[in-house]
Amino acid sequence: MPHGETSVHGLTLDWKRFVTHQVIDFMKVERDAVKAVDPAIPVTTNFMYDFYHYKYFKFKDQLDVISWDAYPQWRNEGNVEAAADFALWHDVMRSIKGQPFLLMESTPSTTNWTPVSKLKKPGMHMASSLQAVAHGANSVQYFQFRKSRGCSEKFHGAVVDHYGGSDTRVFRDVAAVGQRLEAIDAVTQSDVKAEVALVFDMENRWAIEGASCPRNCGIHYAEQVRAHYRALWRMGIPVDIVDEECVISGYKLVIAPMLYLLRAGFEEKLKAFVENGGTLITTYWSGIADDTDRCYLDGVPYGLMDVLGLRSEEIDGLYDWEENHLIPVGGNELGLTKTYSCRYLCDLVRVNGAEPLMVYGDDFYAGHAALTKNTYGKGTACYVAADAEEAFYDDFIAALMKEKGIKAPVTGAIPVGLEVTTRETDTVRYYFYQNFSAHPVKLPLPEGTFETVYGDAEAELKPLGMVVLKAEKEISFV
Repeated sequence: MPHGETSVHGLTLDWKRFVTHQVIDFMKVERDAVKAVDPAIPVTTNFMYDFYHYKYFKFKDQLDVISWDAYPQWRNEGNVEAAADFALWHDVMRSIKGQPFLLMESTPSTTNWTPVSKLKKPGMHMASSLQAVAHGANSVQYFQFRKSRGCSEKFHGAVVDHYGGSDTRVFRDVAAVGQRLEAIDAVTQSDVKAEVALVFDMENRWAIEGASCPRNCGIHYAEQVRAHYRALWRMGIPVDIVDEECVISGYKLVIAPMLYLLRAGFEEKLKAFVENGGTLITTYWSGIADDTDRCYLDGVPYGLMDVLGLRSEEIDGLYDWEENHLIPVGGNELGLTKTYSCRYLCDLVRVNGAEPLMVYGDDFYAGHAALTKNTYGKGTACYVAADAEEAFYDDFIAALMKEKGIKAPVTGAIPVGLEVTTRETDTVRYYFYQNFSAHPVKLPLPEGTFETVYGDAEAELKPLGMVVLKAEKEISFV
């Protein structure tokens, strides 16, 4: 294998980078053929869910608008996990160009390629379509309009089926979505505006999942990204998804879990971000290797040891059945008081200025720092040393954001399974409420006055139900 390359799922890291480059090259040939006829014609290409083989952020300068195919597999009752997952990927698509995207493909009824192709029960199609809009989509489009008579997709869902009439349940569902979109058409002039960025870097993913390391039976990088995202999603906090080549200076909080492949001078971006007043959360297994997947010397996390106030010395890989615990240090600044379980990987760090907020509870490293906080310049950097249970991320991130003045868009607690998202202009903010739980919920409302665009804000929201509110934003003249 050539020097500087690493094996990732049978391919080298450089080869996977080349595949993205080659596909973009092919796409540009097709794009340029269209633009030669009319340069004003907007060009897109439809991306897919959690697509491992291309680095989508590399496409952003070659496309006029981002679009993608969303096919959530809803369950009969309670769809909180699926909703959180697709919320993340809607946010990925919106974040690639930092502007509204198009939902290019969805099915009005069922697919034909899943192990079991369930029908969308009443309300599911409306819920999935409007979730995309809430996260920044300016369209809801379908594959396919009319079912084909032959070939592999003849049983895939369509607006018009083999019967050919407009008096079917599916056709009525599609018509209802169209009517709902007409009622909230003004939201297409708005966008999602986030103060929080979450780093989800595909090159880092390729490298980290292909490295021979303390956990070769599951390193759980994507799961770590989702764990941090879901904590924010449950609080109704808008999130941009970025990679290591993106600008991060405009955010208040940047979360960079498992930043194993620290590349493109990203450590300098992070350092400047914290130094200028930003808040950083990063985790175990970060700053380990460079662009070519060669390990950094002289200590890790590379370039961030002074920012974090610590150095990683060892990392313990746990068996699937093992767990350790994070125990709060009395009087810690964030007021954390609970004990949490942790699994898979436990980083053993040497603290050099950072304040330990939690320590390990078990094994020979009991009492060693497991969560730290460090002041650097005008900002704050936190280090999560282990893969903790989801309740930890909920409590830790909520406490940190309260300290930093990053607020949820509504007052009061958000019920489990209720998604609260916002889109806004310079003068108006829209609030989208969708209930993905199996039970009716009461809505936590925005502060101040608002008007109802759709639904009933005072009544309990039924499962798969939706409410849209509109409020004028306070304008500062400072």
